[in-house]
Amino acid sequence: MSSSDDIKRQKHLQITQLVRELNHYCLALNGPEDVLDDLIQKTQALTSQFAQISTEKLREHFTPLTHIDRGEGIQPYSPFGGFHNPVSPIIHYSFDGNKVIGICEFGINHEGPQGCVHGGVIAGVYDCILAAAMIRQGLGGPTVKLDITYRAPTLLHSRLRFESWLEKLDGRKVHLHGQCWHGETLLSSAQAIFINNHKRDEHA
Repeated sequence: MSSSDDIKRQKHLQITQLVRELNHYCLALNGPEDVLDDLIQKTQALTSQFAQISTEKLREHFTPLTHIDRGEGIQPYSPFGGFHNPVSPIIHYSFDGNKVIGICEFGINHEGPQGCVHGGVIAGVYDCILAAAMIRQGLGGPTVKLDITYRAPTLLHSRLRFESWLEKLDGRKVHLHGQCWHGETLLSSAQAIFINNHKRDEHA
């Protein structure tokens, strides 16, 4: 990829982060009518400017695990962990042996019960974290089953640690396990089955 493309990708990340912040402020937006009217006009103008240059994505759909340090997530545009998606929580990936580690903090954009993360958002993040553990093994394919056990409320604005790993292979069925921790407290766990469509030697 050319340096020009890399610069444009970094600028897209900056814009995405700013829109992510706007999403946050929008949820608590409450002011005088004239101020709201002014924001409507400015937002309409900005939306029109975005539309004029929204033609194609700057990134490939998947980011190889060997390049995860670029800070774009496994799927850069995913609503769950995609750095190029302004509605997505940010997941910082690392590896511990065969485990995939995801450090994440959820904000008000991801609220379900007051002060807590929406259970569907947690499930979506698990889907990405578990997929990363599968890809880590040179495998890949769709999710066919995902079971989440919620053990305790997952609070907003808390530093969370997701872990995932491959449990076993059963033909093309890939069995994976995941957990979410806040400090020493286990908040939830996940079991999943994916169907492998890749050969083991196709590790990214």
